[in-house]
Amino acid sequence: MNLQNTKKCLYYGEEVLSIAKKYKQLIFFFSCIVIFSSCSSSNTDFVKDSVLADFDRSISIGDALDNYKYFTSSEWDEFTTSQGREIVEFKGYYFKNNVVVKIQFRMNKDLQEDADGASFIINYQGYIYTTENGEQREKKDNSLIREIYNNREITWLSSENLLKY
Repeated sequence: MNLQNTKKCLYYGEEVLSIAKKYKQLIFFFSCIVIFSSCSSSNTDFVKDSVLADFDRSISIGDALDNYKYFTSSEWDEFTTSQGREIVEFKGYYFKNNVVVKIQFRMNKDLQEDADGASFIINYQGYIYTTENGEQREKKDNSLIREIYNNREITWLSSENLLKY
């Protein structure tokens, strides 16, 4: 390397350092955003990655619900009630009768385990359907998650009698 090239390298190196010094705070700020956003986790992710000890510890809630073979699609949402309770809601679209299965998980405020070792509880299980008359109905049903975890068809949701009531 000759003297001319060495001077150019030194000049460009000083230029880069000068620019870095000018934008040091901006670079630090964006670095913090990237680091903190990659570390944060939503309540939905927390629930999806958890297991239900009462049913099956070998599969996460997210895998059990999202891969249930009788749902044509599914979606997750989270919201806060008017009383400040944080809820994670799952909706699975059942393959027959335009039925939507809804399961809600109520989070413990600090995600700390309670006396039973849980950071959330199943707050609601039910389904929404439309009758032959066009009325939309919702019915609570605490047996849904057991059928989903066992990957069995929920026969009463497939019944044509469902739409009559």
